[in-house]
Amino acid sequence: MAAHITLASNFVINKTVAELITILEEFATTHNPVTAIGDEDDYFGSLGQVHVTKLAMNSDLRKLHTGLINILRDNGAVYDDPRYIEDGYIAHATVWHDKRINKSDEILFDEITLVDMFPGNNIKQRKTLKTVKL
Repeated sequence: MAAHITLASNFVINKTVAELITILEEFATTHNPVTAIGDEDDYFGSLGQVHVTKLAMNSDLRKLHTGLINILRDNGAVYDDPRYIEDGYIAHATVWHDKRINKSDEILFDEITLVDMFPGNNIKQRKTLKTVKL
């Protein structure tokens, strides 16, 4: 699994997949790749069960997150838990077995991927719908 971060938390939107892909592709043309630096480890989740490495927030990462949140919201997105967007956003990467971002690692994020978080009505599955280059 490649290093990735969640830029927009789960949302519902009354758009087709094709329409969402068009929105994402247009968004990507107006944003550049972003470099982030690994920071401290933490544990997220209701029981603290998800081991993550937080990323040091910088203006480019904040701009990418805020821009994506706003363009989705402008197109009707309703976020499942808005506590984790905008001022509540904490950029992080999940530690996955031996794959992780370490403190001080510099990571270039140059793609955005649209993921169906509930494919076939199965909350345990994920489906990649489209990846676009920044």
